[in-house]
Amino acid sequence: MAPLLDDPWTGTESFFDYLTRRGVSRREFLGFCGRLAVLVGAGLAATGPPAAAAREIARRLGSAQRPNVVWLQLQECTGCLESALRSGSTPVDELLLELISLDYNELLMTASGSEANSLLAEAAQKPHLLIVNGSVPLKSHGAYCTIGGESAEAVLKRAAQNATAIIAVGACATYGSIQAASPNPTGAWELTTSSPAGRSSTSAAAPPSPR
Repeated sequence: MAPLLDDPWTGTESFFDYLTRRGVSRREFLGFCGRLAVLVGAGLAATGPPAAAAREIARRLGSAQRPNVVWLQLQECTGCLESALRSGSTPVDELLLELISLDYNELLMTASGSEANSLLAEAAQKPHLLIVNGSVPLKSHGAYCTIGGESAEAVLKRAAQNATAIIAVGACATYGSIQAASPNPTGAWELTTSSPAGRSSTSAAAPPSPR
């Protein structure tokens, strides 16, 4: 099997087509989906038996396209993204160049100022996966964390409008973390409370494991 960097996932093929081109058989793919269905079975118990869940996972995952990603960093220390940059299982160059299309992230992008704001506005107009690090400060009209002159809450709401999924990564985005500790001077809230779409999933470790 060729290294990922020599055989990228193109923007025109489905995930299943990409796996097939990489040498993964349909049996192997369905086996993975079956194990995944068992792993998340508790959450799927109300929707049907594991076999049905596995078929639904295979359908959705197999038809997925290479995702456009908007990665926001709100009220946080950058530790979560620093951890991701040191991943041992998927090096950051493979992640960014071959597996996703990262349309916006303050730490990794070369653009700054008005150019960066324009890129965020453009990325938010199309379907994308929204990843969020950091809590959302609501006191003083959000003055404790601003991006491009806007509050973190306003930026989050705009970025969430066309998001196909929202992932809160790290303790700050999931629980508010130290920023939300009493007396919580900035009025920090976790993403699950402040999310305008109410459809976020979470990865609570801070920083998350680079694996």
